Amino acid sequence: MAINQTLGQAFQLHQAGRLAEAEGLYRQVLAERLQHPEALHLLGLVAHKTGRIELAADLIRRSISLNPQIADFHVNLGIVLASQRRFDEAIAAYRQALALKPESAEANYNLGLALRELGRPDESLAAFRAAVSRKPGLADAHHRIGIILLEMSKGEEAAGACRQAIAANPNLAEAYNTLGNVLNMLGRSPEALDAYGRGLKVRPDLAELHLNSGLVQVNSGKKQEAETSFRRALELKPDYPKALNSLALILMQKDQLDEAEVLLKRAASIEPGNLDVLNNLGRVFKSTWRGAQDLEIRRRIAALKPDDPSAHSAMIFTMSWDPAFEPAAMFKESRRWDERHAKPFFNIKRPRGESRDPERRVRVGYVSGDFWLHSVSYFFRPLLRHHDRREFEIICFSDVERPDAVTELIRADADGWHDIRGQSDEAVAELVRMRNIDILVDLSGHSAQNRLMVFARRPAPVQISYLGYPASTGLSAMDYRMTDVHSDPPGKTEGLHSEQLLRLPTTNWCYAPIEGAPAVKPSPAASGKPICFGSFNHMAKVTPRMIGVWSRVLGAVPASRLLLKSAGLGTPSFRRQISERFASHGIDPDRLEFSGREPSIFAHLGMYDRMDIALDTFPYHGTTTTCEALWMGVPVVTLAGDVHVSRVGVSLLSNVGLPELIARNEDEYVSIAAELAGNLATLAGLRATLREQMKDSPLMDAPRFARNVESAYRDVWRRWCAAK
Repeated sequence: MAINQTLGQAFQLHQAGRLAEAEGLYRQVLAERLQHPEALHLLGLVAHKTGRIELAADLIRRSISLNPQIADFHVNLGIVLASQRRFDEAIAAYRQALALKPESAEANYNLGLALRELGRPDESLAAFRAAVSRKPGLADAHHRIGIILLEMSKGEEAAGACRQAIAANPNLAEAYNTLGNVLNMLGRSPEALDAYGRGLKVRPDLAELHLNSGLVQVNSGKKQEAETSFRRALELKPDYPKALNSLALILMQKDQLDEAEVLLKRAASIEPGNLDVLNNLGRVFKSTWRGAQDLEIRRRIAALKPDDPSAHSAMIFTMSWDPAFEPAAMFKESRRWDERHAKPFFNIKRPRGESRDPERRVRVGYVSGDFWLHSVSYFFRPLLRHHDRREFEIICFSDVERPDAVTELIRADADGWHDIRGQSDEAVAELVRMRNIDILVDLSGHSAQNRLMVFARRPAPVQISYLGYPASTGLSAMDYRMTDVHSDPPGKTEGLHSEQLLRLPTTNWCYAPIEGAPAVKPSPAASGKPICFGSFNHMAKVTPRMIGVWSRVLGAVPASRLLLKSAGLGTPSFRRQISERFASHGIDPDRLEFSGREPSIFAHLGMYDRMDIALDTFPYHGTTTTCEALWMGVPVVTLAGDVHVSRVGVSLLSNVGLPELIARNEDEYVSIAAELAGNLATLAGLRATLREQMKDSPLMDAPRFARNVESAYRDVWRRWCAAK
């Protein structure tokens, strides 16, 4: 058989996928003519296809040495080198191919792939565009253009490229997926879901399409559909970390923490450095009495991202929940945070054009990621609404991830609004300077989505921490922390603060309940039912010591019950664990009632109808939970501690006119709760009058509160103006 005939037969077998037979014939050709470039080249392709990468590269190089003018030889050498992640060498091979054959769409396409792997998006984009200019029907190249434009946030261009890819190949499911991602980025959720749906008709087995459909469904409030999508993605791709994490989040919201934990642990075993997975696993631990494991997770994240201030903040915030950590230890860690992350920016000086007039109108900027239906908004909105706009101009800097109706209400009440979501700390700091903010107020501390690194750059003359965090930020650049005389009594906690304490004369909080809150109903005891104590605080605050004291309360009031409501309490294993803890103190599990998340804030507030007396947690007091209980006519018993986090209840009850419900020690806490339970007339009276009593108290006197805050602002502004 002639060599050319043998080569032709081998090539037919090659194309048919009969690689072993093709290889035999290629080797037969080479046995007759050792230096046959095409046979060497094709044998190299077979070697590559069968996983013998080094042999493939050697054979193709030999073919090139015999005939260096064939562009395809260089292209295929590049493909082999790229499979070894030798991208620089692959790029050189593709460029050599293009020098020989500039119109080669294949060379440009593969060049684009290699440049993208090396993180050179502009050059990669140019190569893909060159490929489609030579071959307009090259769907994969159009799709790659769409992916890069999406990453560049050029949404409309990206969508156009994806549509060109689909027009060229209607069966390219990946292009529908990218188009959906683009439309989702552009805020066009229905169109995104339509794109994913069209892709699923082509490739119902593509897990990414199910995952991304689920993500859009979550954001559209279609959580049941999202759960179905995530589960389908995992059926197709069981070890898919993003789908495992996304399904776990849905389950966490449904209080199905056992299954969520299994999923998250599986995801963490696949991607040990996946911070989203670790963060959510920490949240599960926090919600199920495993604070030490939560802290371990936070330390791990901080170690993985040593230069990430938010990871370090999360660790500090977790410490604030754990009674094993003394306040001094937490303060020390916050100072370490300052030293590591903020201090490099501390001495940056910026000139300011505004005058040091102590009596002029002052511009106040508030920075928060909690301008939505969040606890912070209950206390911030009354202040915002009652600021004196003749004396103060109010600008809000919002880092809200998912704005809602409350976001819009806050925005409407502000004189100026800036959405800073996704902006760098330096860009936000420069925006603060451009707005000539005089007093910049942090509403987050080390809690989630804080922007403390903006404050580290000192963009405003006076900087204050307030409301969203119960301790010192530790920042050298933070001048003051606003509090009150009850939460931080003079001479008690100054040593635990890097800031100067700015004490308001009555209360640190002004509460505004949600509009449309349910009416107060008679207490259960009024209808002859046994006394029901309760706590709706996060279970992370319910320590073993707390269980012991609550067991004493139940023991002191025969037949009484305890209603606990919190995230995690929909999980059977966690409920069993709590019941066992109470049983160890002699409390029958039948006296305990558990409730997980409610579907709405109104349903949550309605749960107070089933409670006679609320038991505050210690050493970490409730804030919003205490105010909600009082608003729903339920008295709250608290235990005073030594630092802010364990004196919030002292401030709230003092200001609402119920100092008799503040205990000085555990015995007194038990005694107050038991005596109150034994006086049904007092309980009935409180149920009937507490809401009006709150309305008439400093805790809800928004104009008075705003004047007190403004007096503090004017005072610190005068101090700054007087400083040399």
